[in-house]
Amino acid sequence: MGTGSDGYIYMNGGTFTVTGMFTFPDGEGGVHRIYLNDGIMHAGSIEQKHDRDAIIYVGGGILRLDDIPGDDEDPQEWKDNGDLLPAEGYDDIVIKDCGDYTEVRAVKYP
Repeated sequence: MGTGSDGYIYMNGGTFTVTGMFTFPDGEGGVHRIYLNDGIMHAGSIEQKHDRDAIIYVGGGILRLDDIPGDDEDPQEWKDNGDLLPAEGYDDIVIKDCGDYTEVRAVKYP
């Protein structure tokens, strides 16, 4: 995604499945965003490149990862680096180990 240019994914429902590793982005250059407004984005793993302007915004959708093999694939690392953010109207990101997979959601506080 985004090899040498901008790349955007807008999830507004349904399921987006990547079997294996999804590299985000696959090359340098441009702006790279995923907006997870609704639905489920499910990947074997995601390698998110902090130095390539890649940000995932989570709203009402769910991100599921089967495997977290290293730092570039760790949603806690993305969150700590400011590359995994709650969408507008949400307060925080919650990362939960569900046994066979890891689930990432945005939450609202009262």
